[in-house]
Amino acid sequence: MAVDPIREGFHTVTPYLFMEGVDRLIDFAVAGLDAEVIVRDTQPDGTLMQAEIRLSSET
Repeated sequence: MAVDPIREGFHTVTPYLFMEGVDRLIDFAVAGLDAEVIVRDTQPDGTLMQAEIRLSSET
């Protein structure tokens, strides 16, 4: 059985950002760009560990 290396819902290029203040970026994307938060995982101390957001192609 062949395995598709690209996860469903993703494109061939998926950008990754490593940055400080990412909580503010996510809040901006949700409020200003109508983004949808897919995953938001935090560490025990409350800091963001990993997040996925989807930007609508209709905005």
